[in-house]
Amino acid sequence: MKTASNSSVPPSKSWKAGRPAPEAGQEPVKRGPPVGHPGASREWVPLAQVDQVVACRSQRCADCGSSLPEMGGRIVGQRQMIDLPPSTLVVTEAQVLAVWCPHCQQETVGSYPEGFRAVTHFGPRVLALAAWLHEEHHVAYARMTDLFRDAFGLRISEGALVAAVGRLGYQICLAHQLRDLEYARQRGDGLAREWARATHALLRRVVRLCH
Repeated sequence: MKTASNSSVPPSKSWKAGRPAPEAGQEPVKRGPPVGHPGASREWVPLAQVDQVVACRSQRCADCGSSLPEMGGRIVGQRQMIDLPPSTLVVTEAQVLAVWCPHCQQETVGSYPEGFRAVTHFGPRVLALAAWLHEEHHVAYARMTDLFRDAFGLRISEGALVAAVGRLGYQICLAHQLRDLEYARQRGDGLAREWARATHALLRRVVRLCH
């Protein structure tokens, strides 16, 4: 019998050790699902959820070669292709404006919205993806820099990823502590409520500073 050890048969098709060899004249065991096993295929996406429809229309008649009308026709076949959206970065720039008041002749300067803590900052989707890859799938930061560069064209250092994921984890821990303190403030006695109220206010200030 040919196996991976004595022939060019790949290991996936080689006879497994410990399995009894087929007797002379006996057909080998067929791989795959048994006869009558119901097949499984990807579910058809409803038309309301389809992002783009391509009309496959012939321009000329297959019999006489005459031009066919550009409208009308009936659907006789359908196929679907599922793909990922283009991997393009979305860059948002916040510009602080100083506006001169015509009444009091004073200038008022605006403020940056939440999330623009640094001069250049990565958005919540970048931080969430980095944290998910590192914490859930254990992707090393060195490999993650290659992934962001090759897949999205985003150049980000290992140090920036470490700091961003650490900051996000710190915010999540603070959010859980705030929830627990809010529960203690509502259900505890007088002293516990006062302590929880003061600590709750302090943690909320820390969370705002971390953004």
